[in-house]
Amino acid sequence: MNSIIAIDFETANPKRVSACAVGGCVIRDGEIKETFSTLLMPPTDYFAPINVGIHGITPEMVKDAPTFADLFPTYRDRVENRTIISYSKFDLSVIKNLFQHYGFECDFNYVDVCEMAKEKIPGLKNYKLPTVAKHLGFEDYKHHHAFEDAMMCARVFIA
Repeated sequence: MNSIIAIDFETANPKRVSACAVGGCVIRDGEIKETFSTLLMPPTDYFAPINVGIHGITPEMVKDAPTFADLFPTYRDRVENRTIISYSKFDLSVIKNLFQHYGFECDFNYVDVCEMAKEKIPGLKNYKLPTVAKHLGFEDYKHHHAFEDAMMCARVFIA
């Protein structure tokens, strides 16, 4: 079975190119096999108070972090011609905006696990990741933390 990459981003502000954290994991044969997580230096130093309030990442925390341009060449082989999953098209939008901003091209397939959950688990009050996770018996994790959200997305996908 080909590797599937679960990914989640946090952004510094409403602009999708402002990724300040990325977390992810590699799924093979229905199991999480590898994980990764890092803070990122966004291309702008503006951190919107609402975003900081959601994820807690501040400019001081990313001052020595790599940019997406620094990091992507290391991960390109993991992503190229693979399937990327996330728990909303927000993360797909972030990836596309980062590729465009930094001039990267990369082919991959995409699956929105939220849409998948709507099809497979009808009747929930909403389809936010914490709601679906709780429904599946996964309750203890930190929402709006890139690594934790990517791991939970992977667990929901596997379930």
